Amino acid sequence: RQCRRWYDVQRFLVIHFVEWSINTDGEVDVLVEWRGHPDESEWTWQPLEQLVEDVPVLIAKYVKDEDHHQLTAAHRQAVWQAAKKT
Repeated sequence: RQCRRWYDVQRFLVIHFVEWSINTDGEVDVLVEWRGHPDESEWTWQPLEQLVEDVPVLIAKYVKDEDHHQLTAAHRQAVWQAAKKT
C-alpha cells in the first residue's frame, strides 16, 4: 500500500525532515519531526539508511530538494545497500 511508505517501522508518521548532519562515525543522520509530536524535544535523529528502507519516497524527495553533494552521495550508497538486502 502507498501509505505504508509514510511510516517508519515503529508506525510513527513523518511530518518532515528538519535537517541533516554527518555524525561522528561519518554517517548521515536526519532530524525527523513526527506527527503528533510537534515539540522539538520529541524529534529524533534517524540514520539515513533506515529512512531509505522505511520511507524511500519521502527521503528521496528531501535529498533532491536539499541538493547537497555529500547527502546525495550518502543517499545513493544507502539505496544501493538497501537493494542488496532484498
